[in-house]
Amino acid sequence: MIWEVDWGKVIVDDVRRMHWTTAARICSAVIEFGRTGKGPVRRVQPQDPRRLELSVSGATAYLFLDFDLGVVRVQRIFSR
Repeated sequence: MIWEVDWGKVIVDDVRRMHWTTAARICSAVIEFGRTGKGPVRRVQPQDPRRLELSVSGATAYLFLDFDLGVVRVQRIFSR
């Protein structure tokens, strides 16, 4: 399944505060996850398959999967 990625308004600010290489890595990983459904993800809560954490070197994105609409909603992105 190919997912549409919904970048919330707060994500723009999250990404602008990061070093550009870290921002590129995390954004690319989110896009790749939306395209393939694969990536460095884990469930935030084991019983809830909709809430995921996607991590790359230097950053973590919190995602919410809307199965009905086929949308990955990026909730926040943090530098680590």
